[in-house]
Amino acid sequence: MRLPGGWLTEREYWDVRLAEFSELVGHQATVPEMFAHFYSVTQEQLTRPQARALIRDAKAAGIPVGMLTNDLTAFHDQAWLERMSIIGEFDAMVDGRTDGVMKPDPAAYRLMLERLGVPAAGTVFIDDQPRNLQGAQVVGLTPVHLDPVHPDAGFARARDLLGLVPKDG
Repeated sequence: MRLPGGWLTEREYWDVRLAEFSELVGHQATVPEMFAHFYSVTQEQLTRPQARALIRDAKAAGIPVGMLTNDLTAFHDQAWLERMSIIGEFDAMVDGRTDGVMKPDPAAYRLMLERLGVPAAGTVFIDDQPRNLQGAQVVGLTPVHLDPVHPDAGFARARDLLGLVPKDG
């Protein structure tokens, strides 16, 4: 993120947002408290149907599915994690906060490959941040950009690379 003073890292960006949120609520809030407010809607409202369909179809085709995230447990409390059933649909997870290695460090991708028991070649990695896609490519994964505003092209690209035809087409 670029501010008048220069570029911010992702963590610095969230520190700025936390300070603003704290001012709004009138006390020094925690990151999980802020995200609990941001993500207080139902999991159906938070989870893209295309993501659920892609996970379902990949698993039905025998393709293991993993979640590689930097801050899941830093941003969300245990109660929120437990109500998000989609988390349980993944065969493996690497969370930089708990595993001690974050994207775009190649070690994060290698740990995910190890947990999934798959080679890098032929493995599709989906992310919305270019630096994370570059990190995946360094390890030999096939990166797919998922535009948060217009995600359909990213989901279609991942399906194509995995040889998955949508159930409705």
